[in-house]
Amino acid sequence: MDGAEGVFGSTPPGFRVRDVVVRLATPEERCRWDALADRHHYLGFKRFAGRGLRYVFAWRGRWVGLAGWQSGAFKCGVRERWIGWSPEQQFRRLHLIGNNTRFLILGAPGVFPNPASFALAAMTRRLSADWQAAFGHPLLLAESFVAPDRFPGTMYQVSNWTRLGLTRGYARASGRYTPGHFKMSASSAAMSCRTACSVFIF
Repeated sequence: MDGAEGVFGSTPPGFRVRDVVVRLATPEERCRWDALADRHHYLGFKRFAGRGLRYVFAWRGRWVGLAGWQSGAFKCGVRERWIGWSPEQQFRRLHLIGNNTRFLILGAPGVFPNPASFALAAMTRRLSADWQAAFGHPLLLAESFVAPDRFPGTMYQVSNWTRLGLTRGYARASGRYTPGHFKMSASSAAMSCRTACSVFIF
């Protein structure tokens, strides 16, 4: 490991993506996770909005990436239209959505071959069960928001997520919405239940 603290500057000898273990961070690792996300993710990190889970991607005990999931975005027009729920249904079912708010590979571009889609698939396979264990209920839908001027969202596309469209560029703070923020490309993926959308709208 070289370069900035916690980031690989070159591929470690013997690295294979299939040997990467995707797991939850332990309580003792949370401060380290928070510090790395705050330092190396372009949005930084202070805390989750609502409930959240921290994941690490480890290879031979060394962290090669991390990701964070929190409660679903309070409002998202393109998501609401895609699901087809009413405002009342939205408020009752919002807790069934998990939002991938942080995703970070701890290496320079090209250092690790194909780690993002591998880690995303591993997380979505276990995310609902992990959420159930931590918070007492499963998740039926995963979502994420990508800044299209920065990232193409390739890992979501190759993982068969559905691109829903652009948000309007509003942010919620202290219960109020303010314009002037980046428009984000929203994507979603149904998980755990093939009838997830039907469950949402009842």
